Amino acid sequence: MSSLPSSSVSSVRRDRRYVRGGVPEDRRRGREPRTTARRFQRLEAHVVTLARSVAHLSSEMRTQHLVVQEIESVRQEVAALRAQTNMLNIRSQSARPVTSLELPSLANPSRVKKLTKFFGDEPPLLRLFLRKLGYEKYANAFENEKIGMVELPYLTEERLQKMGVPLGPRLRIMQEAQISVYKDNTLCIV
Repeated sequence: MSSLPSSSVSSVRRDRRYVRGGVPEDRRRGREPRTTARRFQRLEAHVVTLARSVAHLSSEMRTQHLVVQEIESVRQEVAALRAQTNMLNIRSQSARPVTSLELPSLANPSRVKKLTKFFGDEPPLLRLFLRKLGYEKYANAFENEKIGMVELPYLTEERLQKMGVPLGPRLRIMQEAQISVYKDNTLCIV
């Protein structure tokens, strides 16, 4: 080295530029395409993974949206059924007697027979029934036709019309007679 001038030695060292961690720039350029390719491969893999995740999430969102729509339709059906049930309850309550006391099942034939045995002849159950409904004025028409509580559930609307019972009382008497047949209350006449 002593034979070379100091300026020539320093110029050789200057040509080799060291960048980042002491690796010469020309060696770095040889590795650069490989590292860049690796980086692009990793980036590509991340993009593919991200695309798959986005597709999966969008599929889940569509499924969730369909489930929400089904739940809303079921809620609407339940609300409609509740409204329908409420209307039926209101209608059935309006057909019941105004008094809070329930009508006893006076038309049950076995109970009428028991009461007949107890009283000796048929008790005035029909008159009591009509009194509870507020239609005692039609009791004479029933007695003239010899209709008792046992026969009452089998009367038709036409037959009641021929007896002179108007439409409103006729419908209510028929409905209450049917209800009292199917009720299983104890018979209490006060």
